[in-house]
Amino acid sequence: ALGERLDRERHEFLWRNRQYDVVAEESARGYDRAPTGPDAVENAYWAVQGFSRAGRFAEAVKYQLRGMADHGKSGRFSGTEERLALLYMGAAKYPEARRAYQAWSDASASARRSKDVRFSLAYTAYRAGDLATAELELEELVAGGGSIGDGARFYLGKVQERLKKWAESKTTF
Repeated sequence: ALGERLDRERHEFLWRNRQYDVVAEESARGYDRAPTGPDAVENAYWAVQGFSRAGRFAEAVKYQLRGMADHGKSGRFSGTEERLALLYMGAAKYPEARRAYQAWSDASASARRSKDVRFSLAYTAYRAGDLATAELELEELVAGGGSIGDGARFYLGKVQERLKKWAESKTTF
């Protein structure tokens, strides 16, 4: 009992003092040792949180995917498509991020309606090099106006420049 309490306090101490790498590595080791054990869900979750806070997004993606596959029904990993998409973005894996955003949009009515999600879909198409898709999606967002439309206008201009649509890009910018 005392050992468990000290482990818990160590975890909280490290987290509060922004020792994210240490929390991530200890949690990842715990998960790798016992992926079906009683602490597996928490270990996977804290590995994801620690690696992402430490800027080690590729490693965070690994544990997010494992957590979703092995413990998808738990509260820590059910409905976490958005987290996966954001981790892929951090890891600069834009095609995978687009697929994750699309999966989230397919699974959630609020995500489908969200201009932020639609912008993220368009942005990941742009970053992945799917310029034709990005152009179509960004044009829709620009037409919708607002702050999302303003951000979309910037990237639409960049897409048009990459497509060598010089006249369109001048009017867009």
